Amino acid sequence: MDLQHLRCIAAYGLAIALGSLVCAAPMVPRPIVADDSVGTLAKLKALNVMVRKLPEELRARGVTVDSVSSQMKRGVRDLGLGLSDDERAPSVECRIMTVADPTAPGPVAYTVTLLLRQPIKVKRLDREFFAPTYVMSSVGLEQPEKLADDVAHTLDDTLRKLIRRIDQASRAWEGS
Repeated sequence: MDLQHLRCIAAYGLAIALGSLVCAAPMVPRPIVADDSVGTLAKLKALNVMVRKLPEELRARGVTVDSVSSQMKRGVRDLGLGLSDDERAPSVECRIMTVADPTAPGPVAYTVTLLLRQPIKVKRLDREFFAPTYVMSSVGLEQPEKLADDVAHTLDDTLRKLIRRIDQASRAWEGS
């Protein structure tokens, strides 16, 4: 091998080694950029839990509004927030929708949506409303026999992400 080839190989090896060090270095997460919808999550300490009517595909598999409500309440408590029974307290509302082709058996598509509703004031109207200020959704596709379990896992995951977002918004608020 001539000197030119050795230099190229050495330069290539050095570039790979330095690139590996940069990629392997600990990554520092960027602070959350609190837009207005995320900012409305700051300092929430307790939530009311609401569950909308469930689709037939879930009801047929024994899933009830009460079981989903219990799952959500357990998740809210386990993830560090309190529960409220006050109708005007900030609420997390769960909506689950499914889509299945009635003419062909097969997977069922579903969406789990969590809406955070709370009192907000609209200055131009000089009126308070109880309205969604933040929405988080997850989607999935599952065979009918596994649908209930998959939706339950997706609900847990989506709730965990929402509560993590509440925590991030609260830390960003305290830091501002």
